[in-house]
Amino acid sequence: MGPFFAEFGPEEGILLYRDIDGPIEVFEDADRSKPVGSARCIGWDAAGSAIWKVAIGDEELDEPWIVVDREFLATRPDWQDLYRRDRDRDRARARPAGSATASH
Repeated sequence: MGPFFAEFGPEEGILLYRDIDGPIEVFEDADRSKPVGSARCIGWDAAGSAIWKVAIGDEELDEPWIVVDREFLATRPDWQDLYRRDRDRDRARARPAGSATASH
């Protein structure tokens, strides 16, 4: 399914969470002449990219999406865990004091 294009976002680069303020329209063509649905932001990843749920007509698509160069790109269902470095840092913070282990 797709490709799909966003009504909003940078011409080049990733649409960041900090730059959005609500749902956006989804278009079938890059010229954004025919809207086919809408997208709502469901969060952000460790890089600050806005993560979207896309609905085409009455059907919400299963995959989470990001917007790059105003095009929606499907991402993985585990998008919150894509950045191992942040996940490892969070685990380290959760450990009780004095329980750090040496790594080789």
